[in-house]
Amino acid sequence: MNSLEKSQSIVDSLTFGEGVNFDSYLHPDDQAKVKQASHWREKLKDFQFNPQKQSGKLLPFSKAANHFRIRPSETTIHTGYNGHKKSLMLGYIQLGLISQSEKCLNVSLEMPPHITLDRQIKQFANCKQPSLLLHERFFDFVKDNLYIYDQIGTMRWKRVIAVCRYAIVELGVTQCFLDSLMKFGIKSKDHETQAEFVDELATLAKDTGAHIHLVSHSKKPSEHGEGKMPDKYDIAGSADISNLVDNVAIHFTDKSDGRRFDQCLKIAKQRNPESEMTEPTIGLDFESESLQFVPSFEGQFTQRMSAEDWENGRFN
Repeated sequence: MNSLEKSQSIVDSLTFGEGVNFDSYLHPDDQAKVKQASHWREKLKDFQFNPQKQSGKLLPFSKAANHFRIRPSETTIHTGYNGHKKSLMLGYIQLGLISQSEKCLNVSLEMPPHITLDRQIKQFANCKQPSLLLHERFFDFVKDNLYIYDQIGTMRWKRVIAVCRYAIVELGVTQCFLDSLMKFGIKSKDHETQAEFVDELATLAKDTGAHIHLVSHSKKPSEHGEGKMPDKYDIAGSADISNLVDNVAIHFTDKSDGRRFDQCLKIAKQRNPESEMTEPTIGLDFESESLQFVPSFEGQFTQRMSAEDWENGRFN
């Protein structure tokens, strides 16, 4: 087997296998949730008497380290206009989470798995044309920590819940990425079902300790066009989408002539902040050669991430 065939074999192992009865994962076991109050004795002691430390995983840029974490049992909406690099950024965030030993599930019904992986390999390798050796390093890096649901088109929202629960319970997945709400069989004006779906996701996160990431596009821009960043109230669909989740992250590509940053990541909602800056805006430069998002420090050059940086969890 040559290197390309070996790489393809590993890609196949990252996708979900056939024969899984996802219907059996539609509902949790409610009986197991009835517990004595003493079950929480030690957790309550720790909460009340021990200093609170920052919890959760880092975004792959140190500029955000003190202001936002990806915490267990939470749900995050990722929003923004079409074409503002949401999917590209989520692939980059997945690499950062894998660097921290998280297991990721990617359910992207808008992009074939090999295209998603092609972009991530370039981000990992820090170049447009990774060598076969870097291909092998990438697949060694993501092995057992990246799963892909292999489907393009539409999937019913209840099946999405079942697929996520299966991945969490059976595969140990800790981060579920769902791209996007419009592909999960809910009509754009059916706000009640949208809210039910997001509420189910939030409940799943709380029940399992996993973090759920859901892409939900912004409404079409107003008379200002795409020059003005949307906010959490501009999410297309039900207002409850932002109300029901813990965090809202806005992805915005600044296309103006006088821009300070290429890309902005705005945390527009954070239910459990651990710093005084509850809604930070993170300015980033986009490197088209590597598809990486590099922290911008007012003219100070920040190096791109190398394969070794990803492997050792060293973030800019």
